[in-house]
Amino acid sequence: MSILSTVGAAAVSGIWKVGAIAALALAAGAGGGWALAAHDRDVNLALFAAERQTSDALRASLREQNRAVDALADQKRLADERRAAAEQLAAANGRRLDRALEQGAGVKATTCADAMPTVNKILEVVR
Repeated sequence: MSILSTVGAAAVSGIWKVGAIAALALAAGAGGGWALAAHDRDVNLALFAAERQTSDALRASLREQNRAVDALADQKRLADERRAAAEQLAAANGRRLDRALEQGAGVKATTCADAMPTVNKILEVVR
């Protein structure tokens, strides 16, 4: 029995040592894994911060472009209003010129002095 108890004690003592070494190796591996995971997390957080800065810069440039487009739309609206007013003025001037030309249509002039009253009326309408 003493041999058996000695062999048994040695086996239990050896198993305990192997188990302790295995547990220690497993803990060291897990700790190394945690360290690698923490490092990867830090790298990814830095990349995320850089992407966020890029995204913020792009958003700012889009806002600036949208403001420029809005300003151009306002300028176009004002230009369209000026164009419409100019068209109305041109149409009114054209009607006045047509009336003046109709009034002078029947006039026969043989000299410059005879033509000048009609020319003056037309010039006053155009002015």
